[in-house]
Amino acid sequence: MNIVRCKNCENQFTGKFCNHCGQSADTDRINYKFVFVELKKTFIQFNSGFFYTLKGLILNPGKFIKEYIEGKRIKFTKPFAFLIIACGLDILVYHYLNVDIVNGEIEGINKSVVNTFVAEHYAQIQILLLPIYAFVSILLFRQRPYNFFEFIIIHCYLAGERILINITLIPILAWLKDNPWQVKMVANWGLFISYSLMIWAYTYLFKEKNTLAVIAKTICVQLITVIITGVLIYYFIEVVK
Repeated sequence: MNIVRCKNCENQFTGKFCNHCGQSADTDRINYKFVFVELKKTFIQFNSGFFYTLKGLILNPGKFIKEYIEGKRIKFTKPFAFLIIACGLDILVYHYLNVDIVNGEIEGINKSVVNTFVAEHYAQIQILLLPIYAFVSILLFRQRPYNFFEFIIIHCYLAGERILINITLIPILAWLKDNPWQVKMVANWGLFISYSLMIWAYTYLFKEKNTLAVIAKTICVQLITVIITGVLIYYFIEVVK
């Protein structure tokens, strides 16, 4: 068997992979074939993992997330990768279509700076929400089977799901942009669906407990998190000013 010198760590080894750093022994020159193969691998891995994850979150988010936490992970897109992909898509679509959810003249509705900031930075706000949701969930679900970091993972997937719902609504909001009342109604429906999915997920994750109590606590988690986030954003905007 030929002895190979690893181009990454200079270790000498035999076989297809370096026994020190794990790099492949086969490192061909980068050309059109290399780029084509890499793109093909990336697309196949993204396509299978991302859409498998999305399907699981749509059909039963609580069951899907519970399986991931318990160790069933081979087919899943990792939670942070899923959230980052969703954020990137949201930012791209939002700025491409230039949707304005809170601006426009709606008689009797006071449009705040906070609401405008949230609409323009929706994806980024979802990342901010992760530790807040986790902290509030731990406070309210005292006899919890999940620790702080597991709650972070739970809300990575739920946040990604919320963002993807937002993405599906953006074209509708762009189409209705001349009718502020309809824009507001569609945006509120999006929030309702997102919060309902979180309630559905929590009732599965805590299914051994009283369902009504879990629903009530989940609503409280949502309300407290929204209040804390609103206060933080408001003070951030004031500091920036």
